[in-house]
Amino acid sequence: MRPWFLALSVLFSATFSTSTAAEHLLILGADDYFGVCYVQSGHPAGIFPQLLKEVSKLSGDEYELQLHPWQRAQDMAASGQAGIAHFSRTAGRERIFDFSEPVMVDDIQLWVKKGHEFSYKSPRDLIGLRVGAKNGASFGQVLDNMMTQGEINVERDQGFQDRIRKLLLGRIDVAIVEGVYDHGPGSSEGSDGLQTITVLPAPLVQDPLYLAFPKSMHAQAALQRFNKALAALKKTSRYRELTTHP
Repeated sequence: MRPWFLALSVLFSATFSTSTAAEHLLILGADDYFGVCYVQSGHPAGIFPQLLKEVSKLSGDEYELQLHPWQRAQDMAASGQAGIAHFSRTAGRERIFDFSEPVMVDDIQLWVKKGHEFSYKSPRDLIGLRVGAKNGASFGQVLDNMMTQGEINVERDQGFQDRIRKLLLGRIDVAIVEGVYDHGPGSSEGSDGLQTITVLPAPLVQDPLYLAFPKSMHAQAALQRFNKALAALKKTSRYRELTTHP
């Protein structure tokens, strides 16, 4: 083989392998997971979208994030249309999806009206209370099972505002709140009634959040690139900057 032909072959091979390694991947997420993933001025905002951008720089893949009501996003992903962001890992979901390494952790909060505080130590402390939670949200296998079996009386809703309104009206006793509320109750975010709410000091659960793809997409190679890039990102100050909150 002539040297110039060999050099051309190596160049072509390198170019081809690079172009085929990188992919354009559609990812679905929630449009109202405040602090983590939500719509702001018509565009995705929050910790998870920012982490996807940082990982993209290292993995070579382009992640196109589209946000929808959470249940719709899950249904679309389960049907094989796209991957899904900030996904909790459960045994049921593992039958349908392939998961990345944990991307971040969300401390799920418990909000109650002032004067109705209680010491939360385990899910059994919620038995006998009316609990508000987002439709389609998972809180780990133990809590999910207790809710499904009726041990915990849970009332599902479409989002944060509905849940807090029910709490203020006394229709539920405790609200499960996902996301990052840096300013907490009593801020300009939402109703003035938030001033009458207490956030219990112990989180309901520390929920690892993942990127996942339906098994029908055969996206294992993309997940391997994502995991490698994520591991590199976690060693940087940029990751700590995005995921550390007061």
